[in-house]
Amino acid sequence: MALFVVVWAYGRFIEVETLKMFELVDSVLGLLHERYDVCKEDLSTDMSLSVDETQDKIVLAADRSHTESLWLKAVDWIILNESHVRLETRQLSGKDFSVWRWIPIDDHDDGLAVSEKHRKSKGDNHLAVWQGRALEEYSTDMARRLAVRRTRPTSCVKLKNAFDPLKQEISNSTVSEIENAILEKCVQYGGISHIHVSRSSKEGTVYVKCHSKEEACDIRESLHGTWFNGKLITASFVQESRYHQRFPEAVKSNKLLFPAR
Repeated sequence: MALFVVVWAYGRFIEVETLKMFELVDSVLGLLHERYDVCKEDLSTDMSLSVDETQDKIVLAADRSHTESLWLKAVDWIILNESHVRLETRQLSGKDFSVWRWIPIDDHDDGLAVSEKHRKSKGDNHLAVWQGRALEEYSTDMARRLAVRRTRPTSCVKLKNAFDPLKQEISNSTVSEIENAILEKCVQYGGISHIHVSRSSKEGTVYVKCHSKEEACDIRESLHGTWFNGKLITASFVQESRYHQRFPEAVKSNKLLFPAR
């Protein structure tokens, strides 16, 4: 019995450490893609980001010592598995520094601009378009299910990076396009009963409420780490009490929503 407990505890420890490592991976990729977006608008901005600077932005100074091994594992995972990222060495004041560089891949970044022109040439003026999953290795069933366990599942999900408020005019038609795209994506998992596009959000946030925790898990798994309008979606659970406090109308929203188009 004692041996079983030890084995179980060790397995649980490894699972938790894996979750934390993937969380660091997500954060690094998010920062690098944001830097790439800035560079597309301002060509004078250096596309690279030092590994040390990235760590400083993601990991609190107080946590640095006991998370160092996880950080190194996250760096190794990105180097081995993420085709969008290249690790380079730069020299500054006679010292070598490791830097990240986001490398656009034809079927993701550069391809997004091409597909956008093609889409408009065909007369499709929809503003909201899904472009597939960013992390193929991370999107395996095991990794995605581990990711869902990072926080206790609820029926409410928060989606970040669904739009860029600094580059898009968040008009009524834009809101409708975003809502319809998300509803189309979610209906296969049971659908959602409430949705809100936060126009004032600086992070391009959309909130959704599902009929059950199980459906919310499926939707969170499906959307987290996917490309949407050239941006990387991150999805996390929101406590139902906080969700209802923010959106009182969602308490009695039980009717399944469908896309308008």
